[in-house]
Amino acid sequence: MINSNLIKSALATSLLVCALATGASAKDGVLRIGTEGDAPKFSMADPSGNVTGFDADIANGLCAELKLKCEFVVQTFSSLVPSMDKDRFDVIISGLGITAER
Repeated sequence: MINSNLIKSALATSLLVCALATGASAKDGVLRIGTEGDAPKFSMADPSGNVTGFDADIANGLCAELKLKCEFVVQTFSSLVPSMDKDRFDVIISGLGITAER
């Protein structure tokens, strides 16, 4: 049986490495995180913009390790990459496959 804490730790470490490798930088102690908010169990946003789910848990764990405040920016899935290219957020935490276009 695989330990879920080990998986979360490995994912958080991977996300941190990816964020640092892509030049993500927190401004004023806030890490802006792009997420979909409409993928039950992974990323769910309520009408007030509060994000919950697995992706939010990973993001909050990452922010805690980095001693930063998480700020979620909820976007439609198709706008995540273009919005990151426009500097709307620092990292994307969402199920996102690698394609030639991305």
